[in-house]
Amino acid sequence: MCLAIPIQITCILPDEQAEGAQLGVHIQFSTAGVDNPQIGDYVLVHAGIAIQKLDEADADQTLALLGGQAALIGEVTEDHTGKLVLNTTMNTLRTLGVLTSDPLPRIC
Repeated sequence: MCLAIPIQITCILPDEQAEGAQLGVHIQFSTAGVDNPQIGDYVLVHAGIAIQKLDEADADQTLALLGGQAALIGEVTEDHTGKLVLNTTMNTLRTLGVLTSDPLPRIC
């Protein structure tokens, strides 16, 4: 099951794209599914696509309903530019290869 997460738009990009942030995570997503997106708007984002605008109170309520179930599972650093590196439970590093199968899994 996937969820749509409230994201606040921080930058409008060309080609019906935007950048936004929530809980310290910054993402880029399509705004083709919403009318007249503006910086500061809150939108529900599912699988990289904004599907609905909502006001700040509704965004806060939606996040509260998640009850803190979201988790940060990684971070982007300059240490391994262009690579996905896993820090294992044994405190060793493992470089993960590029996904090539079809269909590629999507984290949403």
